[in-house]
Amino acid sequence: MRKILFYSKCLSKLFKSLIFMMMIIFAPHAVSKEGLLKNEVSVQKQNQILTQKNAILESENDILKGQNDRLSKSQRNTWFLYGALAVVMGSLLTSVLSSFSRKNKYDEWR
Repeated sequence: MRKILFYSKCLSKLFKSLIFMMMIIFAPHAVSKEGLLKNEVSVQKQNQILTQKNAILESENDILKGQNDRLSKSQRNTWFLYGALAVVMGSLLTSVLSSFSRKNKYDEWR
C-alpha cells in the first residue's frame, strides 16, 4: 500500500514538472493582465498565509522560552538544595566528631 502511494506521488510530481516545462517552452511571452492579476492575488494569499505561520511560530517560540526558563530555575533550585544538604550534613558530622574529642580534653583539665 505504501509503495502504491509512493509511486502515485512520484507520478503526480512528474506530470506537474512536465506540464510546467511545456508551459515554459510553448508559451514564453503569453502573459496577460488576467494572469498578472491572478499572480497578484496568489502572492497576497501566500503573504497572508506566511504571516499567519510567522505569528504561530513566534507564539510557539515564546512558549518554549518560558518552558526553558522554568526548567533552568528548577535545576538551579535542585543544586541549591544539594548545597544546603551538604552544609547541614557537614555541620552534623563536625558536631558529632568534635563531641568525642572534647571529653578527653575536659578530663585532662579537671
